[in-house]
Amino acid sequence: MKILAAVSRSTATRVLSSIQMLTPKPHVAVASIDEEAALISKAMGVEFIGGPLPERIYAIDEFKEYDVGIAALDDDSMNISIVKALRSIGMPLVISLLNNSANRDLLVKEGADYIIDVDSYVSQNIAASLIVDKWIYVRPLSTVNLAFAVIRLVKRSILGVKLGELKSALRSKSVHLMAVDKLGKTINDDSAELSAGDIMLLIGIESEIREASMDVEKLFRRREEALARSFAESLRVSTRPYG
Repeated sequence: MKILAAVSRSTATRVLSSIQMLTPKPHVAVASIDEEAALISKAMGVEFIGGPLPERIYAIDEFKEYDVGIAALDDDSMNISIVKALRSIGMPLVISLLNNSANRDLLVKEGADYIIDVDSYVSQNIAASLIVDKWIYVRPLSTVNLAFAVIRLVKRSILGVKLGELKSALRSKSVHLMAVDKLGKTINDDSAELSAGDIMLLIGIESEIREASMDVEKLFRRREEALARSFAESLRVSTRPYG
């Protein structure tokens, strides 16, 4: 995987740390006009291409072969310009940070696939937008017994699992569940079925987070087994010989 990340001095560490959680580690190119971002990139062993932005994106043909583009600046007007540039060169997946919720529609209009609110828990883990159907576990502060687990649903979105069902499965755990759609909007309706691209987040005491994610996995597996049985039965009926 090849990732192009446009960052500022304040977002560079968070964005690059999230990307480095990926396995296998992708090739990363960092675009920025900030000298601090250049130093952070060098310290983390990733390529730094400088600026200005978004002109730098248009100038390098190699970026047309990249898989993911990330706009992670402190200014939404710049993020919008970068999203537009990434989409114009045919970037398959475009992710953008959102600093002001009033600008969400503009990012959508320019073609952002995922929008991550800079103030949300999810923004601490951009890797959640890159890894599908796999739990990512994070402990933000080593001095606090608080952790979260996050997963982005793709294949499992066909199972038709509702937010309320997941909450019921976790009723005995001291864990908070929240779901966010791919535009960064919180899903509040318990009757809503989780769709492709939705991100599910578990927040709570570290000792219970993994148990809670296993409870969710059990629910998914039961639904998968039921779907498989239904498919097998329909196949048996459809292939039954006549006469």
